[in-house]
Amino acid sequence: MAAKKIRANAVVSAEVLSDKRIKLTGIKAGPAGGNIEKIFNPQLASLLNRATAQDYGFVVRLTRAAALDRDPATGLSASPQAKWARVVALVDHYETGTDSWDQARTPVETGPNLGLLFRAMVGLGYAKDVDRANGLIDKLGVKQNLDRDATIALLWADKAITVKVAELKAIDRVAASSSTLTAAAMLGELGLDDEDEGESDDEDGLDSDEQP
Repeated sequence: MAAKKIRANAVVSAEVLSDKRIKLTGIKAGPAGGNIEKIFNPQLASLLNRATAQDYGFVVRLTRAAALDRDPATGLSASPQAKWARVVALVDHYETGTDSWDQARTPVETGPNLGLLFRAMVGLGYAKDVDRANGLIDKLGVKQNLDRDATIALLWADKAITVKVAELKAIDRVAASSSTLTAAAMLGELGLDDEDEGESDDEDGLDSDEQP
């Protein structure tokens, strides 16, 4: 296992060596503020402490597995259901007896359309923010006995949401256009001085027919 990248504010870093000993490095903890190292051999620990360490390691690993990234398309936090599914998948992964510590992650939910749906729900007053809109979909699904995809399809069929989404798309287009025009205008105002336009490569120490 390779050593983790040391954070700027780290006090101790750890690296598992090829012989399974653990090299601990105290950052700026040695004489004159230098780094200092200590090697720990887990094989010298008691069987009880090794078993406890194994339990602790799996507990930390599995609980941290729920720390899913936000959806890059919507900016939403992963739902509790998605986080739990990640933990269960990792448990099943280890119980196969595999030697692989990591399991490939699958995206929780992606897609700009879903983000528009959440924004429409907020705009219509159904939810205070996009995270709550996401949670509202799960609650509606439970109430209507529908899975998440069916619930989302039901919302897309709502006329008020369809109208609001169209409004949001129009606003987004105007915003994007305004941003482009503003940037173009600023660049146009800067322009080029006559001196800049007349500069030659000679001033940079290169003849016009020389290659850098």
